Amino acid sequence: MKKLNVVLTLLAALVFAVPSNAATIISRTTLSAAVTSTSTTTVVVASATGITATSTALFIDGEFMTVNAVNSTTLSVTRQGRSSTHKSGVTVWFGPANAFKTVTPPGHPAGSCTRATELYLPWINVASAVISDCLGGVWVNGVTAPLTRTIIDSPVSGGAVLTGVGTSTTTTNTSMYCSEMYLPTNKLLTGLRALNGTAVGNGTRLVALYDASGILLANSATAGATTANASNYQAYAFTANYYAVGPATYFGCSQASNSSDSLNLVVTADGNAGLLTQIYTGQTFGTIPATVTAPSAYTTAQGPYFAFY
Repeated sequence: MKKLNVVLTLLAALVFAVPSNAATIISRTTLSAAVTSTSTTTVVVASATGITATSTALFIDGEFMTVNAVNSTTLSVTRQGRSSTHKSGVTVWFGPANAFKTVTPPGHPAGSCTRATELYLPWINVASAVISDCLGGVWVNGVTAPLTRTIIDSPVSGGAVLTGVGTSTTTTNTSMYCSEMYLPTNKLLTGLRALNGTAVGNGTRLVALYDASGILLANSATAGATTANASNYQAYAFTANYYAVGPATYFGCSQASNSSDSLNLVVTADGNAGLLTQIYTGQTFGTIPATVTAPSAYTTAQGPYFAFY
């Protein structure tokens, strides 16, 4: 651990551009080849863009490394602390050493926080392998599940056929419809799925993800995607994958380019009464608010059914 702290201290002195008014989201790539030995000093990544020799640290599945040389996508590394094997395709976090933490014990942030004043997010503790984030104005310490489900419905639609879930409602092009969502574990998100109503194919729709305090975290393309598949879930990919920490509460939101397409909205009879929902009026399609006042009450037929994927 002493060696690890010395390496981190030296690397932290290297110059990296950090915005003064907002957190920098730590960059990610993936392994394109498995690390099958605990003694190997090379790793191969899908993309080495942004990774430079002697000034970049890596965090892979709980293991911390520093980069010594870069040859295309093959990295020569020094492995710090505990070494382990890693499967191809796992997430590789990378950045300056001061983007990672080594605080022990307990090694996790707690209490209130402000996203805009953090230098880097998420908070990655290389000593404990816990990933935390500032969500809704408080620190959330994430839980990593060995096998996270590909799709996580939130709210849960229940056992009824999808045509009988909620109420099919045309959504206006001047409103944004939002529902509370719960993520039980850490998950790298591709986007959100929204449950369409009976009317589709008349225009485009986009989705956005907010934290519990109403701060925008991720969104799909502002041009939207043409609606399709009546009374079924439709996937909307974010413009970039987003690593979400759980267990935590988020808000999923949707805008439509016209007032002819529909969504299935949560109603009291579905058993989801109490879920926080809200319709934000006076919206312009494609203009996604950076912040909203987070929903604070349940109102029937205001919030869509969503799923993380």
